[in-house]
Amino acid sequence: MNYVGEHPADRLRFDVYPDAEGRAAGSLYEDDGLTLGYLHGVARHTEVTYSASEIRLSAPTGSYQPPPRHFVFSLGGRTSEIADDGLAHRVPLRGL
Repeated sequence: MNYVGEHPADRLRFDVYPDAEGRAAGSLYEDDGLTLGYLHGVARHTEVTYSASEIRLSAPTGSYQPPPRHFVFSLGGRTSEIADDGLAHRVPLRGL
């Protein structure tokens, strides 16, 4: 969040830009953005990879629990959306 009173996002969007081999990777780090809890490990990490027309989400690690939301993945004008339920997932995503 960027300012006091900003509402949390109920959708997190990932724009996927594969490399020359058709792969992409990154990680999502989250904490509450308000307290110093991250100094005591209250955070969450999720690995996100793309290859073979599929997004792979790792099961998140860490104790921070974000509010309910969806992940939206976009590649070449195509999108896929999935609810964040705290589990690992494979999400089909085909570009143009």
